Amino acid sequence: MVRASISLFPDGMRTNRYLSVSAAFIPSEWSIPSESLELRAGEIHLWLAQLPLTFVSHRQRWHTLDHDEQARALQFYRLGDRCDFIAAHAILRQILARYLRRSPIELQFSYGAFGKPELRSRSEKGRLHFNMSHSDRLALYAVTRRGPVGVDIERVRPAVLHDSVPEAFFSVNEAALLRALPQDLQLQSFFSMWTRKEAYAKARGEGLWNVLGVPLEPFRHTDQATAAKVGSRALRIQSLRPGSGYVAALAADRQDVALRFWRWNESDLDEAFQRTSSNVSFEIERSTDN
Repeated sequence: MVRASISLFPDGMRTNRYLSVSAAFIPSEWSIPSESLELRAGEIHLWLAQLPLTFVSHRQRWHTLDHDEQARALQFYRLGDRCDFIAAHAILRQILARYLRRSPIELQFSYGAFGKPELRSRSEKGRLHFNMSHSDRLALYAVTRRGPVGVDIERVRPAVLHDSVPEAFFSVNEAALLRALPQDLQLQSFFSMWTRKEAYAKARGEGLWNVLGVPLEPFRHTDQATAAKVGSRALRIQSLRPGSGYVAALAADRQDVALRFWRWNESDLDEAFQRTSSNVSFEIERSTDN
């Protein structure tokens, strides 16, 4: 058996060139909640968070992740992707801990067949349903007490329309409908449909490939909630506006819920980590059989 030490940030890897997203573009309806935040039974709380990319901030967050999360983070080759994963999962723990009145380090997760996380503790699993998504320095979270929920956020990338992506991932009819739209509407419409399908799949705990053929709302970007039938149930599916250059969607198990939009306050997380991370090692050990 060979024991190897793995560094979170390998020697010589420059980290100061990675910058966080400016908060200025986040719409004003995403506000910072009060300290007395309460999640009521008929609500879904949506959180929008910038993912900071600085050497110090990610070393501080690393120790809050469990071994499974650390191992998954190290699978990312690009430093930016690794930092996004670490920050997004550390913030998820802090958000859930706020509702559960627990330490974020104490939370334990289990994962479904397609990787959807849930709280492992039986007493906590039924109390909170949640989901998360992140794309290019921005993360989206949904938390509710009303049943399964799914979210997806994507940075709008023009190249998808030139690489036959719609034809590869949408049905023939959907791809044709998309291509029939005016050129200036196709890009936003593509990501609106993509995020809706991703959120729909995550709410059901399935992979995207399982739902690509499911017909949803016609191609248009709308804030109005629509319904997709799943057996005898109808999921609420709704596009969201996380900010300029991004598209997002929510899928929820219930129709009759109120949405609350919160913006993550990064300073709260920094203060929590500064109190607990002073003596933490940022090297982990891996055992491999020879």
